[in-house]
Amino acid sequence: MLTFKSLENTKIEIITEALLESFSDYFVPMRQSIIFWEEYWKRNRVRYDLSFGAFEDDQLVGFIVNGIDYRDGSLVAFNAGTGVIPTYRGQKLVKQLYNFAFPFFKKIGIENFALEVITQNIKAIKAYQSVGFKVDKLYQGFCSRIPKVAFVGNYAAKEVKRANWPIYQSLIKENYSWEFTKAGIEVTPTTFRYFELFHHNEFIAYYIYNPISDMIVQFEAKDKYAYDAMYDHWQKNFDYLRILNVQHPEKINFLQQYNFESYINQFEMIR
Repeated sequence: MLTFKSLENTKIEIITEALLESFSDYFVPMRQSIIFWEEYWKRNRVRYDLSFGAFEDDQLVGFIVNGIDYRDGSLVAFNAGTGVIPTYRGQKLVKQLYNFAFPFFKKIGIENFALEVITQNIKAIKAYQSVGFKVDKLYQGFCSRIPKVAFVGNYAAKEVKRANWPIYQSLIKENYSWEFTKAGIEVTPTTFRYFELFHHNEFIAYYIYNPISDMIVQFEAKDKYAYDAMYDHWQKNFDYLRILNVQHPEKINFLQQYNFESYINQFEMIR
């Protein structure tokens, strides 16, 4: 018989094992490292006392891992990972887990919920819709082998030890996804590398890079010249890059101009 309870006393190794089994036939390969998932869930501000699992005896067969934080002035529960192992699919465990969890969220005043799901994952989208989620945003993902392109101009670039958020704020256009917000980055700031670009001593662009995943998690530029300068810096320093969860049209156009390929598109769903 299935029982439902929080994951507060469940070892991360057990949660990771259930996650990897749940996603063994997923659209994209999943990272195998426990350390990776521990860091990932830290950046997503996960609270294990407000994350929940379905257990058959002592086996974790389904789960929802929830990050809790404020966004746009409201306390939000963000689904940072849902999984059901293959032999327990078809039992509407996601719906059962959410129905079990909602009273706990209500008790502490959480009435806003969000998650991200790959656009191809129709079964998951329908499962979330069954508990009241609806599509709110489309995030586009890109990757590139960084082809070499001539750049005519000059700029200065420097790497800094920590993000200079006060000056970055003047350039930010993107409504960044949950993991890639300032709050997410500042949980594990030493994971990232921070680069700033200047033209005649004027700050024109920045980007934040995760070397573990070859991923740009934030990038912003003042204008076309600044975007071109930033790409020039990328081509001088990287052979391959991924950029996930881009929403702003100007930034999408920039990436497409430099022949970044479509990689993974996701919906953000809210309730």
